[in-house]
Amino acid sequence: MPDAALQQALSDLAAVTTRLNEESNTLNVTIAEFEKTLTALNPGIAVWCPNPIRLQTHTPLNAFGSLLGFDKIGDDWGLWIHRTGLHRAKPTNAWEESADHPAEKLLPLTDATREERIGALAEFKTLVEMLTTEAKKRLEMIERANKQGVR
Repeated sequence: MPDAALQQALSDLAAVTTRLNEESNTLNVTIAEFEKTLTALNPGIAVWCPNPIRLQTHTPLNAFGSLLGFDKIGDDWGLWIHRTGLHRAKPTNAWEESADHPAEKLLPLTDATREERIGALAEFKTLVEMLTTEAKKRLEMIERANKQGVR
C-alpha cells in the first residue's frame, strides 16, 4: 500500500489531469469548428505552414518536428499534422523538410499530441493567410485564362 505522501501526490495528479482532459476536449472542439469552417469554404487548395508547431532539435541544423497543413489526404480535406525530419543550412535559416527523412507520420490534427494541438492554434491565422494568398493567385490565373478564351 502506498504511503500517505505518494497517495496525496496521486490524488493531486488525478485532480490536475481531470481538468487537463476537460480543457483538451474544449481544444478539440475549437479545432473541429475551425476545420469545419475551412472545409465549408471549399478552397480546394493545399497549404502547409512553414513554421514547425513542435520541434525537437538534435543539432543546430537538424531536428524532428511537426508541421500543420490544410490538405486533402485520401478523400478528406482537413487539418493535418506532418511529423518529419527537418534541416537548415545555417542556424539563422528557416527549417525545411529534410529529403533524407521524409514524413514519418501524417495524422489528423485532432489526433495529435496536446503540444501539437496547442501549437497549431497559434498557426491558424498563418494558415488562413496562406490559403487566401493561394486562392487569389488561382483566381487571377483562372480570370486570365477566361479572358483569353473569350477572344
